[in-house]
Amino acid sequence: MSSSIPKDVSACEYVPDNVRIQMWELRKAMQVKLREEACLKIASFFYDNAIDFNVAKSDEFQRMLEMVARHGLGFKPPYHEIRTKYLKQKMEETTKAIEDMGIGIDEN
Repeated sequence: MSSSIPKDVSACEYVPDNVRIQMWELRKAMQVKLREEACLKIASFFYDNAIDFNVAKSDEFQRMLEMVARHGLGFKPPYHEIRTKYLKQKMEETTKAIEDMGIGIDEN
């Protein structure tokens, strides 16, 4: 326990319904505002980088956002890894998928 909290202070055993409702409404309002801010940032990203709006409907876009959210605050997007490590990894996956389908790749 922190030394700045008096020893005779404890958690509330009962929170009045009106206070619970106010807390719930405040939390909901904060979530709405936070979602609006996030959506504006996503929209700006699309506009600034001339990304097709249909990308927002893609499963891959949704999975990307979910993984970033799971990481939490402080996530730093990869730059070098996108150009090297992950590009190579995705190319290998794609090549294997094409080979598994029995389709030849024309390298000319």
